Amino acid sequence: MGAVRSGIFKFFPFFSTFFIIAFVASGILLFKTSSADTGGAGWDLTFSDEFNGTSLNTNVWTPELTWGYNGGSSEIEGYAPDDVIESGGQLHLKAEYRTLTLGGTTYNYTSGMIQSSVHFNQAYGYFEMRAQVPAGDGYWPAFWMLPDMSGAAQSEIDALEISSLFPQRAYMTLHWGYNSQSAQGNWDSSSALSSSGFHVYAVDWEPGVITWYIDGVQRWQYQSANVPSTPMYLLADLAIGAPGSWVGTPDASTPFPSTMDIDYIRVYQKVSSGACYASIPGPNDPIPSTICPVILPPTPPPTPTSTPTSTPILPPTPTSTPTSTPAPVPAPVPVPIPSPVPTYSTSYDNQPPTILITNPSASSTLSGVVTLSADAADNVGVVYVDFLLNNSILGVPIANAPYAMSWDTRNTPNGRYLLSAQAYDGAGNRGIAPEIFVTIANGVANSTSPVVSSPSPAASGGGTPTTPSSYVFTRNLSIGSRGSDVIALQEFLFKDGDYPADIVTGYYGALTVAAVKSFQVRYGIINYGNPSTTGFGSVGPRTRAKINGLGG
Repeated sequence: MGAVRSGIFKFFPFFSTFFIIAFVASGILLFKTSSADTGGAGWDLTFSDEFNGTSLNTNVWTPELTWGYNGGSSEIEGYAPDDVIESGGQLHLKAEYRTLTLGGTTYNYTSGMIQSSVHFNQAYGYFEMRAQVPAGDGYWPAFWMLPDMSGAAQSEIDALEISSLFPQRAYMTLHWGYNSQSAQGNWDSSSALSSSGFHVYAVDWEPGVITWYIDGVQRWQYQSANVPSTPMYLLADLAIGAPGSWVGTPDASTPFPSTMDIDYIRVYQKVSSGACYASIPGPNDPIPSTICPVILPPTPPPTPTSTPTSTPILPPTPTSTPTSTPAPVPAPVPVPIPSPVPTYSTSYDNQPPTILITNPSASSTLSGVVTLSADAADNVGVVYVDFLLNNSILGVPIANAPYAMSWDTRNTPNGRYLLSAQAYDGAGNRGIAPEIFVTIANGVANSTSPVVSSPSPAASGGGTPTTPSSYVFTRNLSIGSRGSDVIALQEFLFKDGDYPADIVTGYYGALTVAAVKSFQVRYGIINYGNPSTTGFGSVGPRTRAKINGLGG
């Protein structure tokens, strides 16, 4: 997930030998059972649920988390088994606004989730889900994996997360270690992912490298020794964000009930020989099976018989003796029968565009109407460019060079902002310009807008900031948060001696987590050395009150 759902993981012993199960009637298939194959390298299907039944198969899935009914402090829903509905060839995870008590806790919202911890774990392979996500503030759909083995490091692979604050963006993340270090990529669609129907979200997890795909196209890749090797189980859920979370929270506009609709979840494993599939079948291909498809050999040319069945057509008699023997008529070339399983093409452009903001310059003070401009280039061609203010799109996409737009800054409150730009090519690759800070100052400063002072050298001994800021923090912040309040937090931590360097990004990442932990320990908010403590490394009510009390 974009932020680890909980600091508590319950591990079960991993069974190295799986039971061979085939729930054919319900559309669930586990583990290869036939040796018929393509004869070469490729993929074997190891798990598949097409959700063609009338109820969730609890021999494969559990509709509750291993640690309880709620995903953690960033969520407000209780996961209720009756919000998991299988019908019409799909699985529906339903979010509802209702009051329900689960495990002794009363929730005002409920939703659905599934996980395979007891029944299916796998290290390495291609894990995919075809699903349609709902629209609405506070919705947090996800497809992810966790280890289920005693003593395993707290790794997590997030194939998909969508924040309702950025509905066009798919977040792709790897977390590792007990201090929740992470690496994250994201990909933006041209419109909200909820508005464009079903998509296939997938990861190819191999030793030392994880590659993320959306609709069969590579969107991000991470290579590192931090890539886990422990078998993991599958999770899919529709969470509901808590107030102040990085995904937003429900309001009066949020439609209830809403569902995340899952067409199928499939898992493959790469094999060097004897593969069922040369590459991963797509959503419009025949449904894959653990029983490998029968591959028909090419039709051989007919074998001539000793006695022709009809009079052959002879060439005309030459008028003179030929000087050479005529070339023999070549035998017909057999036309191979195509494979019955079409696949995604493995030939694709994965090189993102390059883009750089050319106007305004970094640290500019802006007022009135200004021109934003950027230079963008791509090995194939740039399709469009967007300008971003605090990671929200400004205006409309710009399809042609020069990539420029007029921006009336008077429609934006005075203050300091992150300005960037993004460029897309025809393959969906995204290039992002380095972010710059700009300050909007139109007339008299808006007294309700935050005024963030420039960072000054850190105090050598820590303690009270040397230059108080007028920013008042009002929301919880945690890893993955973005915005002007994260900028203010980083500047405060820098001046207070906790932030390691003058690196203000506006993104709550690993450096900010470490700085907040140091601050919490120094001021006695949380005892050091307890990584499972709720809020350690995040800005919650107590930490926020302390920062505000110090003039943060």
